[in-house]
Amino acid sequence: MKNFNLNQIVRGINAGTFRVIGFENIGGEDMYRLKAVNPDNHAQEARGSLCLPAECLVALEENIFDGPVMHKTGLVALGC
Repeated sequence: MKNFNLNQIVRGINAGTFRVIGFENIGGEDMYRLKAVNPDNHAQEARGSLCLPAECLVALEENIFDGPVMHKTGLVALGC
C-alpha cells in the first residue's frame, strides 16, 4: 500500500489534485480523506471532502504518463 502523509498533495490517477486531510477505515478498507485543491497553487480549497483508497492516488511528483495521451475527442493530455 502507498503511504501518504497528512497535508501531502496528491493526484488522482484519473483526475484531481488533493490535500490529504485525514485517514479513515470504511467497510474494512483503509482510505484517505481528501480535500480538492487548485492544481496551479495548491492554496485554494474546494468545499467538502471525499475519501479514496491509496490505489486511486499518486504522489504529486510521480509521473503517471509516459507521454502525450490522445483522448477520443482528439484532445491531447500532457499531464494530470
